[in-house]
Amino acid sequence: YAQVACGGRPNMKNGCQPVVTDTVLKTDLYGVRCCSSARFPHAKKQAQCSVWAITRTPTVKCNTAATYEEALAHCNDVGAERLCTVDELLNKCAKSTGCGLNKKLVWSLPSTASPTQSPVSLPVPLTASPTKAPVVLPGPLTASPT
Repeated sequence: YAQVACGGRPNMKNGCQPVVTDTVLKTDLYGVRCCSSARFPHAKKQAQCSVWAITRTPTVKCNTAATYEEALAHCNDVGAERLCTVDELLNKCAKSTGCGLNKKLVWSLPSTASPTQSPVSLPVPLTASPTKAPVVLPGPLTASPT
């Protein structure tokens, strides 16, 4: 699974409402908007943002229906570091970079504060005492005495 977010107009009339972010299959098709922390050719920087954004270049055309893997490749092709994050898209950092994606959902990376990036905690420890029976965790993982 991966995240998609509104490409540029999340809060405006006729924007992406009612869905401005979603979690979808990586094989689904969405548009692509790319971001970088450093300036690079053909990229635009919005005043409220610290990143440079791009959707296409004179030699790399719009990609409005890409899988997640195709989106990553597209960002590489246009010279960007990565897909834009959810926060960057919702803050309109990639707005008006072309391809008519302001009102459409596009591929995105989770924002750094995203709860999906939190470490996963297990309900029981993975260690077991050699004198006790094996600890069986929910799911396919099992721990046994060594």
